[in-house]
Amino acid sequence: MKHATALLVSVFMAATAGAQEDQFSTVITPAFSPITWERLVDARNEPNNWLMYSGTLDSQRYSLLDSIDTDNVGQLEMKWAYQIPVIDRAETVPLVVDGIMFITEAPSNVVAVDARTGREYWRYDHEMPDDLRICCGRNNRGVAILGETLFMSTLDAHLVAIDARTGNLLWDTEVAPHDSGYSKTAAPLIVKDKVVTGIAGGEFGIRGFIDAYDPATGEREWRTYVIPGPGEFGNDTWSDLDPLLTGTNAFVLIKGDVGGAVKAVQSFQKDSKKSELKGGLFEGRFLSQDDIKAIGDLPSKEGLMAQIAGSINALATKLAVGVNEVPSGLARALQQHADSENS
Repeated sequence: MKHATALLVSVFMAATAGAQEDQFSTVITPAFSPITWERLVDARNEPNNWLMYSGTLDSQRYSLLDSIDTDNVGQLEMKWAYQIPVIDRAETVPLVVDGIMFITEAPSNVVAVDARTGREYWRYDHEMPDDLRICCGRNNRGVAILGETLFMSTLDAHLVAIDARTGNLLWDTEVAPHDSGYSKTAAPLIVKDKVVTGIAGGEFGIRGFIDAYDPATGEREWRTYVIPGPGEFGNDTWSDLDPLLTGTNAFVLIKGDVGGAVKAVQSFQKDSKKSELKGGLFEGRFLSQDDIKAIGDLPSKEGLMAQIAGSINALATKLAVGVNEVPSGLARALQQHADSENS
């Protein structure tokens, strides 16, 4: 009977141990010295670590490590490789803190690995909505760290705080509604006791801003818009068509055969299945002829116009200053229309 009881206890203990192992499969990272503001300010003197996105607060991305030089660089060989599980964009800058590497992955995930072996400690996968509005692919550029907490922007325009030792989510704050075109890909920046972060989505006509958050609670401390609103200092320097001239809206201003050019834009949009502003869309709709004419009639200084490189002379096509790019397909479509007008 004693033997049977001992066997049952052994089986129970083994089953319990197995259940605990499944339940707590995350591996806690080794202890590291908490990251203080003072360490971040003095990050240049910790060349064995990479404590922020650009290495140091002056963003020089220069390392004082000197064990690899022009004499031995040819002898480098691979020690380990970490396979990112999703085939997607990889635009991250990993952080390294006392031998622990924190790597972000698309769309908005982060993993902690042993920088010496590549062994994974834990991973955090941020759950995404199905209706993201992004222009340029799914990516994440990195995290910030303060104390023992990581801070990461997410593609659905959230800011999250993650326990750097365990990978557990500490808080999740919505910075802006993703269904209005807002998104976040850049690594946050620690400034003293604040988490400073910006926003993406200029392709969809959002109003850009910079925020500061409380690292302990995720509460927003302040917000400053990059374009002044009505009644704010500097707003009088913008025209009455302020909504059309803020951010990086890639609307095309056409003089001449407006109707034909708009049709060329619409054809490009239809063929390329592009739903963003680029190529003549504004707030989810095509610019009307009245919109284009009204903007085109503004004085060049007030309208902040700049001739597109390689512009279409027949249409005198112009674009608002600040746009990131002009789709080559749109340029070709308008060029073809210009050529047909000239022939």
